[in-house]
Amino acid sequence: MDGCFAEYVKMPAHLLHRIPDGVPFTAAALSEPLAVAIHAVEDRCAVEEGDTVVVLGPGAVGLLAAQVARAEGAGRVIVAGTNRDVSHRLACASRLGLETASVEQEDILQRVLSVTGGMGADVVVEAAGVPPAVTLGARLLRRAGRMVVLGITGKPTIPVPWDELVVKGATVHFSFSSRKRNWEKAMDYLASGKVKTEELITSRFPLERWEEAFERTGGREDIRVLLEMKPPDQPSQ
Repeated sequence: MDGCFAEYVKMPAHLLHRIPDGVPFTAAALSEPLAVAIHAVEDRCAVEEGDTVVVLGPGAVGLLAAQVARAEGAGRVIVAGTNRDVSHRLACASRLGLETASVEQEDILQRVLSVTGGMGADVVVEAAGVPPAVTLGARLLRRAGRMVVLGITGKPTIPVPWDELVVKGATVHFSFSSRKRNWEKAMDYLASGKVKTEELITSRFPLERWEEAFERTGGREDIRVLLEMKPPDQPSQ
């Protein structure tokens, strides 16, 4: 939106959310993707106590969705990515205490079946934005399982394993953006420490180096790049 990289932005008061005491600005900087993750995990697919949840795609939203699922009481949360994700994004997931898997190094379906007694995942969160992840998500689901799709593929149409989803009686939700109550819950999670966002900030740039920062966002090494504004000069005594 025009002006959002300016030093000051005029906004309607009802669109603002107060950052709780003790929550650093750097942590609150990721409250928007956290609200998106909350909307997907809580509003759309309603993770329940003890659920086995698989998150496909270890980007920022995927890592936040995994933490939200755990905070909602999921019994097991597995974050899956590719070999390109192992050294950075899946490593971050491990530091956050989440289970990880590379779909190129192991048969993730067999792993999920093994840990669920052959049933399959209760919930799949598709946050990769690639057609194979949608197909894989359908295979991982148990009967009457729920899948929420966040990833945008950039393609007008993609193949979907229709019959498998029908036979399983699966529920597929699509999720985009967030609601006011999701932001409020995000602030609660940040204040309680149930969800950690600063661990996802992998590079920091001053505002005047914004072009370099945007170039970094297209790589695989970074999860989230933070633009920081210099604090105002202190008044002389």
